[in-house]
Amino acid sequence: MRDIVALVGGIPRAHRAVLAMGHSAVLVVRRSDLSPDLARLPVEEIVLLEEEDDAALAVAALERQLTAADAGLSHCVAFHDDYHELASRIADSFGLPYYVNPHSVRDTKDKARARAIADRLGPAPRRHHAFRHPAEVAAHMDGVSEWVVKPVSGVSSRSVTPVRSHAALRAAVEAAPETTEWLLEERLTGAEYSVEAWSVEGEHHVLGITARRSFPGTFVPMEHVFPARLTPQEAGTVEEFVGRFLTEAGATNGPAHVEVIVQDGRVDLIECQLRLGGGGICELVRLTRGVDLLHEAAVQALGGSVDPEAWPPAEGVAVSTFVHGHLPGGRVASNGVPASVTRLPGVRAVDAQWQVGAESRALSSGADRWMSLTTTGADEDAARTRTDEALAQLDLRLRVNAGDAH
Repeated sequence: MRDIVALVGGIPRAHRAVLAMGHSAVLVVRRSDLSPDLARLPVEEIVLLEEEDDAALAVAALERQLTAADAGLSHCVAFHDDYHELASRIADSFGLPYYVNPHSVRDTKDKARARAIADRLGPAPRRHHAFRHPAEVAAHMDGVSEWVVKPVSGVSSRSVTPVRSHAALRAAVEAAPETTEWLLEERLTGAEYSVEAWSVEGEHHVLGITARRSFPGTFVPMEHVFPARLTPQEAGTVEEFVGRFLTEAGATNGPAHVEVIVQDGRVDLIECQLRLGGGGICELVRLTRGVDLLHEAAVQALGGSVDPEAWPPAEGVAVSTFVHGHLPGGRVASNGVPASVTRLPGVRAVDAQWQVGAESRALSSGADRWMSLTTTGADEDAARTRTDEALAQLDLRLRVNAGDAH
């Protein structure tokens, strides 16, 4: 009898890392999440779920496939925190262990619970209120100049909005009618960082700290710099906070992407996901540390041994810069990337999310960005210089109608 692996949820690049090891697999995914990249995976079957967490349907479909193929289920793995709980229930139904603690996933995905964990770490709790209707928090907004309102279970900065008044809060909530639970937090100002960490049997290792800069007026990243330019003391303070947070959250195994803000030496939580970092951060780690985090995640998910302490230190700096442009009714007229750009020293990748003819979108999440550019250099200044040289040669234009492109 041969073995089959159940791949649950998204992140097709991580699934490809499993398949590259020679495993046969069945993909289990919600129909609403079935992207073209997932649909092209060379799996034996795709089980589509209509309900968000229909573990019973997934188990029944897997049992039919295993019987027909005369195979057994060897592992059930997921690489996105939206699917860990479902994968753990499927694994339990087949008597298989699951390497991620589903309770810690639940507590970090829920931003109100994650805020409560961060508050227990001190030194001073940040003012916050969970609510369903704006009227519930009207009386609590006095005394703070600016707040941030965010969906309790949101992802990719979508619908995360700075607000200064109750009227602005109502407008932000009304703009996302599909969201039923919200978190209102006191807004801090300071430097923002994304921290990539890895847990092995409850021991937490920080792989590196990425400096992040957002598009003006939004929380959508415009630039990632890895590794961040920090003093050993500053880095140590961030690493200590992240380790304590993951311990308090009960994280056991696998990667974690922890976003923090540092203000006057105080580290506080923005949010945490028990998954690999997005926005090209895995590639920045690979370019500087030589570690393929997708492969390592696949190894650990399949029960193999990983040793983050043995991974090489970073050499040089990698920068990802994101481009966005929007005109109401505008469509992409040119995605021009001259060959001279890709031949520039230090330019590692230029990737367009929008194709020619695509309608431009207002910026509300990382999915709305137009293009990304990745460069490397001996240090941050060298990498930025290469970024500027490449951006100056790109031909990116939007067209509103038959008139001129902009």
